[in-house]
Amino acid sequence: TNPTVARRTTIISLFLLFLSAIFCTAPATAEKETIREARFSSAELVQGVPPGWALDHKAGTANLRLEKAGNAFVVRLISDGNSSFGIKREIQVDLREFPFLNWRWKAVRLPRGGDVRNAATDDQAVQLYVAFTATGFPAALNTPAIGYLWDNEAPRGWTGRSEQAGGGKIRYMVLRNKSDPVGEWH
Repeated sequence: TNPTVARRTTIISLFLLFLSAIFCTAPATAEKETIREARFSSAELVQGVPPGWALDHKAGTANLRLEKAGNAFVVRLISDGNSSFGIKREIQVDLREFPFLNWRWKAVRLPRGGDVRNAATDDQAVQLYVAFTATGFPAALNTPAIGYLWDNEAPRGWTGRSEQAGGGKIRYMVLRNKSDPVGEWH
């Protein structure tokens, strides 16, 4: 597999296979203490993305849709191995007031041999990124970010930086791996 294509596929696939992303004051307490950023009320897409979100397209064909899951709608991203895309949304959050981020995600299939610890095999089924204010110019290379990963080979709890070119500002944390069941919400 071409590592560049594999890496692109990973970034895009991870961006949004989660049921809800919530900044909150404590683990999911009262409604007034949360900022719900990924709550979708219907399967409607506006110019190919959920309303209020932007497509981050790098290569290939963006294949995403909103699907009903229980009593909510979730984003489903499907990568063909040659695609690189995701969706994003900018918000401002006071992390002193809302220090927790909660979400649910589900992987259907893990990329064989994917391992964030090696640039040549860096490919995951699901990723969620939180980017912070840029710390220099150009912003694209100087934006600190945390990538929460569902990796294949890296152990749960592994943390480190990206070995990809320009990825030094990204810190990764592996929360799930091949030992976790696929096809289930976590």
